[in-house]
Amino acid sequence: MDVKRFYYEPNAQVELDIKPILRNIIIGLDEFIDFVKQKYPVDFDKYQSSLRLEYMKLAGEENTISYGVWVDKLVAEYENKKPPLKATDFGFLKLSILAFLSLLKFENYVDQFDDTHTKWDATDMIRAMNVFDYYQVSSLLSIMSKQDAIKAISEFIENKLEERRNPEKYDKSVGELIERISPGYERWRSQDVAIKVEGDKRAIVRVSRCKWAEVMEGLDKDLAHAMICNTDFKNATIFNEEFILTRTQTLMQEADYCDFCYHDKRYDNDLIHPPKQEFEILIER
Repeated sequence: MDVKRFYYEPNAQVELDIKPILRNIIIGLDEFIDFVKQKYPVDFDKYQSSLRLEYMKLAGEENTISYGVWVDKLVAEYENKKPPLKATDFGFLKLSILAFLSLLKFENYVDQFDDTHTKWDATDMIRAMNVFDYYQVSSLLSIMSKQDAIKAISEFIENKLEERRNPEKYDKSVGELIERISPGYERWRSQDVAIKVEGDKRAIVRVSRCKWAEVMEGLDKDLAHAMICNTDFKNATIFNEEFILTRTQTLMQEADYCDFCYHDKRYDNDLIHPPKQEFEILIER
């Protein structure tokens, strides 16, 4: 059986330029805040106050002093941004960047940070990107129920994913899809993954360890699952509208492993999710 494997490394490092990462983080924050402002105008001030409080807790006075020069440099890049930020004022922007850097444990990187490529601990970076977004999501609970918050999260993310759809760049097969996503596993080394591609019909993926699930420990699992895991179903169709993802469990929901199966409707007519045994045989002996 031909199985492609990728391995989790606890101390994996990833070389990145933080500026594009932070730019995407800030744009995502601004777009989500604008989404809440447009959809829930009556409750918007209450929502933003809740999010501000969470970011203030993360930022802290000590980080405000320690990171000040870097935050000022990063904020300056947005002052003449075209188009301008829709819903985020510069005071809140500065607070948000401080919150992100605190999640990143930026004090460990200040001495080597040179505005270009720096080696970051993969766990630190994954935590910063996802927990930063999590507080945008969890702050919705100040104005609505968890069930409604999950619906709002799903609507926002699925709409953003749909904007990326480009039929001219569709993957031609599930095998090509696996080739597209595999470099991410290799680069981040933050998941134990076993993949079996069954011709053009389907690709079975077992994830038995995942830093994305680990960094969300202690936070609301339902919200974390909605923002990180649940949109995998929509994302599969963005690669090609003929692809369907089935999955019955995730590590985020405290299962032993995630059981992904990518089907191609053109060749897999029944779309039946593989039985447990097919995932069990992917365990490395």
